[in-house]
Amino acid sequence: MFYDNSLFYDWVADCRINGINCLIIPGIMPILGYDRFLRMLKFTKTKVPKEIFDTLETIKADDEKVMEYGVEFGVKQTKDLMKNGFKFIHYYTMNLETSVL
Repeated sequence: MFYDNSLFYDWVADCRINGINCLIIPGIMPILGYDRFLRMLKFTKTKVPKEIFDTLETIKADDEKVMEYGVEFGVKQTKDLMKNGFKFIHYYTMNLETSVL
């Protein structure tokens, strides 16, 4: 799970250099709520680009806008992954699969 594709690409490159040649499937967790997002970050210690925090700070009180942003960001992230050769992507929906649909 990650929010910065460049970190994922670097990690995959490190895996390949070290002889790990299995299929690696990226995992994306859409941002579906500000508080939920912050709680998830506390226990995963996932690095998040400043631009995401800056955007969320301006809309954090509006759950609908946070979800819209999260979906838009997830689509952008997915398109970039596909453009870079990743055919399979795992979405962590946490039983909120409609956001991915």
